[in-house]
Amino acid sequence: MFAGLKTGLERILIKLTELSGIPKKLVKIGFILFILIFAAGTFIVVSNRYFFPYDSYYDFIGNQLVKNSFSVLAEFIVGAVGMDFVFGKGK
Repeated sequence: MFAGLKTGLERILIKLTELSGIPKKLVKIGFILFILIFAAGTFIVVSNRYFFPYDSYYDFIGNQLVKNSFSVLAEFIVGAVGMDFVFGKGK
């Protein structure tokens, strides 16, 4: 069951390491944005629950930032792989 998953993840990692210049930079930028948005959302959630009086609006905003950080990373990775396929080597 997990053997197919392992080979799939290996193929994804191989494709990401074979990216050309600009798409590789896009993945790096996407990862940096992911970290920043994720950290901001985590900070809001933790500070709202432990340091300030609880407010459901801040909790909602923090949770949405954490969830959307993964979408930002996925969009940058898919866009970079697509750009590499169309304009790059296209292997």
